[in-house]
Amino acid sequence: MVKVLIVDDEAVVRIGLKSMIDWKTNGFDLVGEAPNGEKALELIESQRPDIVLTDIKMPAMDGLELISYPFAPELQPQFIVLSSYDDFQFVKGALKAGAKDYLLKLEMTPDKLLEVLRATSQSLETSREEHARLAVKSPHRTVRNSFFNLISGVALAPADHEAFLSLFSEQAGRRRFGCLVLRSLDLHKFDTISETDLHMLNSSVVNVVEEILNEYGTAFCIAGYRGTYYGVFAIPQEREGAGEHARGEEFCTRIPILLGQYLNLNVKACIGWGGEGLEGIRNAYQEAMGSIENGEAKGDFSWGVAKALEYINHHYQEDISLDDVADYVGLSESYLSRLLKQATGKSYSRILIHSRIERAKYLLSNTEEKVYAVSELVGYKNPFYFDRLFKSTVGISPSDYRNRRKR
Repeated sequence: MVKVLIVDDEAVVRIGLKSMIDWKTNGFDLVGEAPNGEKALELIESQRPDIVLTDIKMPAMDGLELISYPFAPELQPQFIVLSSYDDFQFVKGALKAGAKDYLLKLEMTPDKLLEVLRATSQSLETSREEHARLAVKSPHRTVRNSFFNLISGVALAPADHEAFLSLFSEQAGRRRFGCLVLRSLDLHKFDTISETDLHMLNSSVVNVVEEILNEYGTAFCIAGYRGTYYGVFAIPQEREGAGEHARGEEFCTRIPILLGQYLNLNVKACIGWGGEGLEGIRNAYQEAMGSIENGEAKGDFSWGVAKALEYINHHYQEDISLDDVADYVGLSESYLSRLLKQATGKSYSRILIHSRIERAKYLLSNTEEKVYAVSELVGYKNPFYFDRLFKSTVGISPSDYRNRRKR
């Protein structure tokens, strides 16, 4: 039975929808109702509806925010928008954000409601079948499962063995493997966040790690238990040597810094090196784990960079200098400058500009503030200077950027 959730701030609308059709007889299970998007999120996580009927204009969190929310893969309801005649622009935005269909409240009839519900239900079923078909064929899913089995000591079936190695190279037997192990120093985060937030955090870490390790070639990362992550990558024999090992050590420094910068997550990292084939991967993993357990990991210093970036992101609208940030972090100005350059590839002034421009882009896209007001809100009292700086950074003027985002 298809599960449905109703979200509308008007009680009379919710009552009308509930009584308009015989839900169960028509194959639908009404699992709850909510007066706004915030309450709906709680119900979506607990009840896992297949379809959400939602109003657009609501307090706390409106329908557009709800539809755009980054749900975990297992929580992906289809949205049907409930609208009034004067909501057309909002309906366009909702459909752009991913809503499946819409219903005009004043023209809604039992037949029309059932027609849209059935069409959405059929679309949902088709989507799930396609997802399942792709999941079975996905080589990346296979390699992650195989990698987890490998480091867990589980023997691979011959077919999985070949499928795993073939993803790295057609000549996989001639490549040597390395493994990366990350362990969070902020374990309390993993004990307190929701399942949905944990999934998002793990996915973000995996994406960052794979982006860095892919500089070697093909690489994969998986999330383990409570803030531990494992990466595997292959090195062609012609590129082996001290240079590649030094590059691996550099990755052990860069990855913790990037995770601190973008996810505010403090981790330590170790890398291990192995030979060819599956045995090489096991050896590399054991070496990396041994280094982690023996306290040889790198990355503990990343707290300084993470703390500095957090301060910049919270005080970008103020007239802050590198000296101000260094005082807050507790490091010398010159040392912090070197750490920031090493971590981000940017000087302090460029980091501050980036933070301000990113905030300006958000304000231009999501508020009606005038350009001169946005300029002041992000720390630039001279709107003409802000206009030139924005254009040189983004490529277009603030006004043009706002107009393009509204299309």
